[in-house]
Amino acid sequence: MRASQRYIAQITHVRRLILVVVAGGLTLYGCRIETLYDPVNPDRTAPDVAVQLPIAGSSTQSGQRVPIRVAASDSIGVVSISLSVSGVLSESIAVDYSPPSTAVLLDTAVVVPVDSVGSLVIDASATNTRGVTGKAPAVIVTVTAAAPVAAKQ
Repeated sequence: MRASQRYIAQITHVRRLILVVVAGGLTLYGCRIETLYDPVNPDRTAPDVAVQLPIAGSSTQSGQRVPIRVAASDSIGVVSISLSVSGVLSESIAVDYSPPSTAVLLDTAVVVPVDSVGSLVIDASATNTRGVTGKAPAVIVTVTAAAPVAAKQ
């Protein structure tokens, strides 16, 4: 068989025997797993996520509106933010971004139920275009009883 009739097959990401049909016959080639590689290192870095509002350790009174702001960024793009509020109330919010963006803000608010005392725990996470999820540190807000309203005389 002349050199011009030989064909070399290269397959990446597959571990199997390669059959190459050459004019005039059948040739078998073997592939070693060491030769198979992905030349592009996949990004496995999680998005940066932070709960900007409210500030951790702050307090609010029952019956009050609590603004929440979550910021997320990622070099390949954020596709979603998930927000969970637990404690004296339970809320969940999920927002998808299409097209993905390298920096996003989620602004929302919750209203603390009247006569509630305890805490609010705010958890947030963001997912990038590769499906990698990053979590923000939980923010805990103390909920106190509303100050009594003085009666008019």
